[in-house]
Amino acid sequence: MWELAQKSRTFVHLMNSMAWKQITGEKPPTVPPTAKDYASHGLPWFDYFSETPALSGTSETDQIKSISEVSKEKGFTILPENESVDLDDLKVVGIHAAKRPNAVHDGEW
Repeated sequence: MWELAQKSRTFVHLMNSMAWKQITGEKPPTVPPTAKDYASHGLPWFDYFSETPALSGTSETDQIKSISEVSKEKGFTILPENESVDLDDLKVVGIHAAKRPNAVHDGEW
């Protein structure tokens, strides 16, 4: 989600396992946590809500297949360890699109 009326940037840095260890000082995670892991450790599960309608796609994006669709076509099962979990077992934290006074914004360049 991003604010279209305001110009801003987001920097995303990808790292491999060696960089993770060097940056964080910890061993990298071996697999992503599942919904069940979140529930069993009491981690927050974020639920994003916004009254703003989603942007429509384009003819190009309409042709993109999901990972699930491609996996089914190739006969793969994706994330078999990611079992469903009862939402009542999750600590759900709501996130809303309302502007916050302490939100980080792009500075002057």
